[in-house]
Amino acid sequence: MKYKLEEYHRNVANRELINDLKRVASLLGKVSVTMSEYNKYGKFSSSTLIRRYGSWFTASKKAGLEKSRNLGLTEKELIDDLIRVARHLKKNSLTQFEYQNVGKFSPSPFCRLFGSWFKALGRAGLEKTRNLGITNEEYFVNLEEVWTKLGRQPHYKDMQKPLSKYSAGAYEYRFGTWRKALEGFIEYVNKEKIPAMVNCT
Repeated sequence: MKYKLEEYHRNVANRELINDLKRVASLLGKVSVTMSEYNKYGKFSSSTLIRRYGSWFTASKKAGLEKSRNLGLTEKELIDDLIRVARHLKKNSLTQFEYQNVGKFSPSPFCRLFGSWFKALGRAGLEKTRNLGITNEEYFVNLEEVWTKLGRQPHYKDMQKPLSKYSAGAYEYRFGTWRKALEGFIEYVNKEKIPAMVNCT
């Protein structure tokens, strides 16, 4: 299988990004759109809009949308929903991506009120999600498996269980951005591979 990156969204016009955000709002029949909602229905990822406009709030404002109700949340509301989602998924820890798919809110207020996603997990009595022992090669092997299953380049929103072991956010943290993770993978996977050792035990 040939691994080749799709065209990067860096050159996408601002108008196209904003129009897509408006489209998602119209699709959902809402006057505001959370990052998790956009990641689910949008053509791009919320991180693309945040990089372009500096914040999700600014991007939403450019699209003529209202503030997300997430801004008035209390710590108790956030922690209660975090615990609810963990119980629903039967997990003792949650990645931001896992939470976005089931949670009522976006990860932003958690980071704003608690200082980081990990601190929010701690307040909820949950374990940290990041495994610092994961190697780049393990990330790339996982990405190769996802790419093969899909038959195309994985998109940000594809990187979730059971399809992927690691979230797109984990790749962003390790490599700086999702795009850099993909570029690193392409360099890794297209090198001439040495045949794997067979485990005979």
